[in-house]
Amino acid sequence: MASKMKALTSRKTVSTCHHEATLNQLSGLVTTMDKMRKLGALCDVTLVVQGRRFPVHRLVLAAGSEYFRLMFMGNMMESESPEVSLQEVDPEIVELLINYIYTAKIELNNRNVQSLLHTASQYMIEPVKVMCEKFLQERIDITNCFGMWALADSFNCEGFKAKAEVVLLRHFRESSMLTDFLQLHVTCLTSILGNDRLRVSEEQIYEAALRWLNHDLPNRQQHLVEVLSCVHFPLLSKDFLSQTVQPEPLIADSPQCLSMVTDAIYSRRDPRNVAVNLRAQLRNPPKIALFGHLQTDPCRYFNPQDSKWTAIPCSLEKRWNATAVYWNYEVYILGGSTCQGLEKRVDCYDMLLETMHSRIDLPWPRNKLAACVFQGKIYASGGMLHDRSTVSLFTSFNINTNSWEVETSLLSPRCCHGSVEVNGLIYVCGGGRMDSSFKIIDTCEVYNPSTRQIG
Repeated sequence: MASKMKALTSRKTVSTCHHEATLNQLSGLVTTMDKMRKLGALCDVTLVVQGRRFPVHRLVLAAGSEYFRLMFMGNMMESESPEVSLQEVDPEIVELLINYIYTAKIELNNRNVQSLLHTASQYMIEPVKVMCEKFLQERIDITNCFGMWALADSFNCEGFKAKAEVVLLRHFRESSMLTDFLQLHVTCLTSILGNDRLRVSEEQIYEAALRWLNHDLPNRQQHLVEVLSCVHFPLLSKDFLSQTVQPEPLIADSPQCLSMVTDAIYSRRDPRNVAVNLRAQLRNPPKIALFGHLQTDPCRYFNPQDSKWTAIPCSLEKRWNATAVYWNYEVYILGGSTCQGLEKRVDCYDMLLETMHSRIDLPWPRNKLAACVFQGKIYASGGMLHDRSTVSLFTSFNINTNSWEVETSLLSPRCCHGSVEVNGLIYVCGGGRMDSSFKIIDTCEVYNPSTRQIG
């Protein structure tokens, strides 16, 4: 037995040494080839870029770039030419890429990353392209999401593009006011305005389209019909159509655009036409989501259009008697009960990223509470505690700052009730309270977030 263990240990040692020796040899080869390149030793081709000359080895370039592999191993004249001219590229960027092919090292920064992405894509150096995508993804924000989306689209960077799209869909209203939006190519613009996942009003989409057109009207008027075709005019109110859209000079002077608007106005006069148009043109038709029920799939949504249930990919723990609200592509699930007792967790499902994450807990664990959203705050009221007592808690959660605050107290403690925001006021309605038995409450309370008064 001892001899077998000794043999195994010996083989392992040999294997480890062989692995280290191989890595050292490869590192030595790379270092030596790079030194030879810098000395011009055994170089068999020279890249010429805007007058600058880069002696290199065909074999090394072909190993590091699909573009050069096809060039040097095919029947192209460059395969035997002593010089190869590269057009419309920056010699400093080419030098960085050559250094990377020889050393696997490159420094990315805000000044060179876009040029590197462009050139790495052009010369099919995939590792550098991936590094550039990652570098840029980490810097996407509300101020640059449209420019980043357009950049990713131009180089077919799907993952990078998807990340930028999440930000622009979530912050379209604010980001469409910025310069990046106004500088979009018409193809990118129509792709975004026609996206059914946009969650802004049709008025805001119409106004954004006009802003883009008017930014450079002499050159963009030719795209008028193409751009305004992205607007679902029947989804605009009749007053907005007749008082704002129809008198707009750009539309009034275009027979095709005027026809789209007048058709929408006409359809508004007949309720049957309105229903047909709304069903046909509704952006991202509504779905009913179900979270946390004691079923095999705790997260599902129901599509009223085809009466089908679909599982939602999420990791939510099964619970009951929770409440849920929707805000800006996210569903928040608050409180509730599990087999371990009452919950104070606040879970958040991101509909765009299809991921679940937790936010800061409720101040107190409770179930059978109610909640609604107004101006980026979740207002949570009432509920039941561990001892089955009904509470008058009225708190708010600021989504942006991830913090809770006590607003006031309900006039009547209640649970199993409903809550809704209408015209800036929070209505808390119905439900009941637990004394010796459950007693139904048939009153409503109204809370004004501006004055912090309830009545």
